[in-house]
Amino acid sequence: MVRHAKWILGLSLILFVSLGAEAVPTVGTAQSVSPPQTTRKADLDEDGFQETELIYEGRMIVRALIDENGDGKIDGTIQYRNGFRDTGERDVNFDGQTDTWIRYYITGLPWLVTRDKNGDGQVDYWKYLKNGFVYKREWDRNFDGKPDVRILVPGKADLRDPDEQKQQIEKQYDEDFDGQFEKIEKVSKRVPQIMVKTTAGAIDEV
Repeated sequence: MVRHAKWILGLSLILFVSLGAEAVPTVGTAQSVSPPQTTRKADLDEDGFQETELIYEGRMIVRALIDENGDGKIDGTIQYRNGFRDTGERDVNFDGQTDTWIRYYITGLPWLVTRDKNGDGQVDYWKYLKNGFVYKREWDRNFDGKPDVRILVPGKADLRDPDEQKQQIEKQYDEDFDGQFEKIEKVSKRVPQIMVKTTAGAIDEV
């Protein structure tokens, strides 16, 4: 997690550098031909290994390719639009298959992270964020492509705030998998873990 956070921060710095160097196009200078692509290596987590390949069109960054575990294979990509982060993909368990997809605000922070946790190629976990904090999680326990457990964090979703600690998390369940969340529970944020189980066993902890 720390390693991932470091290269995310590094990509943010590179984003602003690339934008600052890019001239604003005008109607008279607009070109229909894309500028040539260039690449450069970067060590964003400062461990001595250049794990990231940054791809530019002209001076604008368009893509980042990341080797997170240093095995020489690409485990994550980030696509940029107009110099800003747009979407991302990761292979979290390093099995060669993409299992995590990320959507970004224009600020560079993610607003949605989805995962395929059981390896069937279908999303079964959704995480929604605002200002870097998670406010909603959803799970698909029976792997039919639809969420049937939902956990909502009220307020600012900032667990560092003592006042926020006093609020309760709301858990919603669709026990018969009909698309309706008929069971609702309130639990304290002080509870250290909430286990969500699937038809195949435990899938995650909150």
